[in-house]
Parts: sequence; structure tokens; C-alpha cells
Amino acid sequence: GWLALSAQGPNDGTLEVVPLCRDAMAYVLLRPFQNDVPVHQFCGVNDTGGGDTLEITSRWHSTLLRAKIPIGPVEPGDTVWWHPDVIHGVEAVHEGKLASNVLYIPSTPMCLQNAKYVAQQREAFLKGDAPPGFPNLHLDTSANRHLTADKLSQAGRRTMGIEAYPEAAILGGFWNSDSAAPDGVAKEERAGG
Repeated sequence: GWLALSAQGPNDGTLEVVPLCRDAMAYVLLRPFQNDVPVHQFCGVNDTGGGDTLEITSRWHSTLLRAKIPIGPVEPGDTVWWHPDVIHGVEAVHEGKLASNVLYIPSTPMCLQNAKYVAQQREAFLKGDAPPGFPNLHLDTSANRHLTADKLSQAGRRTMGIEAYPEAAILGGFWNSDSAAPDGVAKEERAGG
């Protein structure tokens, strides 16, 4: 999902979705087996250089793209959430008078696979590249667009893999009322008491 940082709506370069989740995913997954698709072509993979992403492109999915609709108007502080299988993207044209700003909110559990991803994400971030699995369009490489590590909060540095999480947070001991409390946190606070 994401958090709106500015007012926006249709034609403001906002979020678009294909609201037919089950049917759209069936179409996408079965599309490579249609007669007009060459053997060994998995429609949309690497069409725009996106690595692991499956791009929904007009080349392969023009029928499906006709179902795209923008979300309704949102105000700063509104959140928008969608199922991971919902096809979504940003409107190609921004006709609004103001910037359309959002904060993307990914949610991932702490596990080995995601830790490996964070390591790759860190390297991409430090170079100003897109995260792994996203098209690297080099939009954030200029000095005025690329956020640097020194501008991140402690939570941001941890999220980007630049600063380590406390061991207790990784191993779960932080929430276990029988374990020793981390410095500055009373045992009662940890246990919810």
C-alpha cells in the first residue's frame, strides 16, 4: 500500500488498478500459452528491463489494460491498500497542477530470503539505482533526487540494511517477557503492562 503525502486523484499521475483480481491474474498467467506468443516467451518478463517483475505491457496485455482505472481522490494522510495480486501502476500522464507524492509501504517479515534482498537493496540504494526486481530507469541518480544514507533516520538506515537491527529484534527476544529488557525499555513496557 501507500500513504498519500499530497492531495491527488484521477489524472494527477496517481495509482491505477485493474480491479478484476482473479480474472486478471488468470489472463496474465495463461497469456504465454496463446497462439500469438512465441515459444519460450513469458509475456512481460524483462520487456522493460525490470528483472524479476512481470510487466503488464501493451505488447502482450492490451485487452487487460483497457480495464485499468485510477483510484478516487485522496487527501494527505489517506492510505491505499491492495492485494499483492492486483495489477497496479501509476498513470502515465500527470495533468494535475501539483506534485503527486506518496510513500510506498512494503511489508516484509524478517527471514533469510528478505535479509538477502535487503543486502541487494542496500547496494542499489547506495548507487542510486532502483531496488532489485524493479525497472532501473535511473530516475533518482541526480543529486537533488537521490536520498543519501546520512539523511535517513535510524529506522530508515535499518530498513535499508545500512545499520544492523538489534539482535533481540531479529531473534524475537524483545517481545519475550522472560528475556532481559533492552537498555532503556522497562520490562513492563515490553510486556504491554
